[in-house]
Amino acid sequence: MSLTIGVDVGGTKVAVGAVDDQGHIIEKLKRSTPSTSPEQTAQVVGDAITEMLGRQTRRPGRRPFSAPAADTSTSSSSQSAPASEPGS
Repeated sequence: MSLTIGVDVGGTKVAVGAVDDQGHIIEKLKRSTPSTSPEQTAQVVGDAITEMLGRQTRRPGRRPFSAPAADTSTSSSSQSAPASEPGS
C-alpha cells in the first residue's frame, strides 16, 4: 500500500492531506494563503508538501508515498531508427 498527497489551494488557506489506497485521510495540515503574492503562495504550497513528506518519513511504521512512474516512451533507448524511404 502507498500514500498519496492531495493539495487544496484556496483564497484563505492551503490544505494538504495524505490519503491511503482506499481514500482514508491519514494526516492533514493547513497553512494560510498569502493571497497578495502568487510566488509566496507557491512557496507555502511547496513548504506544506515538504512538511507532509517529512512527517511520513520520520515516523516508524508509516507507509511511503508512491512516486509516479517515469515516462520512458520518449527516451532514446526505446525509440527505433527511422525507416528508410522507398527507393533510397
